[in-house]
Amino acid sequence: MTAQFCKGDIEQMKPRLIEGATVTKFAPDIHFVQYEGRFVKIDDAEFGLISGFNGESTLADIISSRLNNGDTAVFNRLISLLDRLNKVELFDVECSKVLKTSLKRKNAPFEFSRKLTTVKPNPFFKITGRFLSSIPGLIFLLILSLASLFQPHLRGINILRELTPESLSSGISYLVAILFIVIVVFSVQSLTSLFSGAALSAKDIEFPICFRIKFGIPSLWVNSIPVVSKGRGVATFHYAMKILIPFAIAGVASILWRYGFFREGMAVIHVVSVAIGLWVASPLLKTPFAMLANFFVKGDGKTSTFLRRRFMKDILTFKKSSAETDRLILLSALGLLWLYAAYNYSWYVANSTLSHLLAATISESGLTLFLIAISLSFIVLPLLLLAIGAVTVVLGNINSMVKTPVTRMRNLADQITSKKVPQKAQVAAFLQLIPLFSGLDENELLLLCSHIKLHRFSSGRKIIQQGAAGDCFYIIVSGEADVVVEDFSGREKTVEKLETGDSFGEIALIEKVPRTASVVAAKPTVVFEMNRESFEKFVVASAGGEEKVTNMIRLGKLLVNIPLFSFMSPKQISSVIRRLEIEKIEAGKVFFDQGDKGDKFYVIIDGTVHITRKDGDAKIIDKTFERGGFFGEIALVKEIPRTAKVKAVSDCTVGTLTKEQFLEVIGHSLFSGKELDAVLNERALQIGKEAIESCLSN
Repeated sequence: MTAQFCKGDIEQMKPRLIEGATVTKFAPDIHFVQYEGRFVKIDDAEFGLISGFNGESTLADIISSRLNNGDTAVFNRLISLLDRLNKVELFDVECSKVLKTSLKRKNAPFEFSRKLTTVKPNPFFKITGRFLSSIPGLIFLLILSLASLFQPHLRGINILRELTPESLSSGISYLVAILFIVIVVFSVQSLTSLFSGAALSAKDIEFPICFRIKFGIPSLWVNSIPVVSKGRGVATFHYAMKILIPFAIAGVASILWRYGFFREGMAVIHVVSVAIGLWVASPLLKTPFAMLANFFVKGDGKTSTFLRRRFMKDILTFKKSSAETDRLILLSALGLLWLYAAYNYSWYVANSTLSHLLAATISESGLTLFLIAISLSFIVLPLLLLAIGAVTVVLGNINSMVKTPVTRMRNLADQITSKKVPQKAQVAAFLQLIPLFSGLDENELLLLCSHIKLHRFSSGRKIIQQGAAGDCFYIIVSGEADVVVEDFSGREKTVEKLETGDSFGEIALIEKVPRTASVVAAKPTVVFEMNRESFEKFVVASAGGEEKVTNMIRLGKLLVNIPLFSFMSPKQISSVIRRLEIEKIEAGKVFFDQGDKGDKFYVIIDGTVHITRKDGDAKIIDKTFERGGFFGEIALVKEIPRTAKVKAVSDCTVGTLTKEQFLEVIGHSLFSGKELDAVLNERALQIGKEAIESCLSN
């Protein structure tokens, strides 16, 4: 957990990168810290911190100097940077021990890697690499890749009969065919890596050749990460070349197949090369294509995170796509193509052998049945895994989208309260759903978790006492509490009810006055407690100042319970709150009259308003709206005059959005638009119903 960096004597550590590590400016506001294929992408601000990692300055010195220069966000940025650098072992051994993380790298499933030799730049590799990574070379590879579209047909080709001698038994033939495919896979992957190494050699970069077994597939492997030291343009050409090479090999195989050269073997080479090409172009993995996306997408380049959290919602809004969304559409399309191709080719290979195996003699039945089972696994297993994975991802995305922040908070509350000491990740996820904390990033939230205490109160117990000194801020995790005010005569009155996600105690901290009310647990209640120092450091900073904290707390609770805003993310709600103009309206004042031009949307924060609509002399709408009610949306959406008159019954406080702000806010939320349609339909039906009732009464 990131929060561990705040414990012990970490501030006295003198950070130092591993010997040989380099820091390269790659593009505007993008740098790479790298060593032997391990790398971390950083921005300009983090680059400034890296310069202090010289083994002489302590973290306390680095933080102090930055704070003196007005960089108030240095602490959280530094924690994030330390965490990312240490995860890929870019610190020296001593620093890594202080950071309390294992030095042993976690390999992928079935991964084994051993360095064979280091190749220094030489004329052969230089000439080959310089040509392939140049524009003419890329055009040449592209032409060969296009030739792969004229694919040899696997349908009807029995690789057991035609690829192996007929004198071999079907079982031995099958094993020989599998061995041939393994050799082809090894060769294609190794050639792709070696050509990548040649391109590195062309840029005077030494490259180590390793023997690697990953996911059970052996190959020679060259790490191409060092190319980022040569800049964005060179790296882009390099990775484009690496993507094209498997397809170019497939193109060569296709051409040779058409000229009748070892047709059965060329058909298999074509299939394997195209599958590997689609594999390295898949955005679902950390592959050359993912690296290319990394060069052009801001952030840490976690494509899968973009796909899961943003892509589906962005697409379903039916608005003009952002550049990021357009890139994700392309990546997703290629990912789906790879999944289809992988299954399709597995089917061809298995199907071409299955018929021969089924026709095997009875004497070989034991081995034959075993081999049939292997063939069927090529057909059934990919489909089954694909179906399970797709359903899991889709249901997960839909589930996360249709749940309101309040619903998700209640689900998390169950997990938090079920344990005596909840996980920090769960606490951070809970806080992230509250608009007040939407300005904090993941590292800041995890850091905040170290400053929060969990308290449980039985029903009827006072959480805070009116008149007492205020030194803590509270957030309700589960349960319910009443806000009770005692008047001068000693009588108590419940003025508000609090539930999951609600907070209290901020007024005493901001205004430095005694508690203005008591809060009593109406049922068993669990709360988070935060002291004054943490409140000022995190909450006030997140809200943008003391004067905005109360509004953020008050309006956040109000908006999440209004249908139009209930499905919005905390950041979206926080953005709405910052845009709301707060207006005070005296009792008796008219907001607007029927027939006026619509220019604002209104949310009632306090007070009561009276809405009336007349048709001639007949009054067909006569109702009141109170706190949490909203009005004025019909004229803005339908672009028609106001359909009713709205008047303040009591002194009112309202939040307003201009027409442009309202349409922009609703347009950026998938479900708010649907809720708005429902509200408009409901109110239109109400107008029609009341109009009919008015006519009948007359």
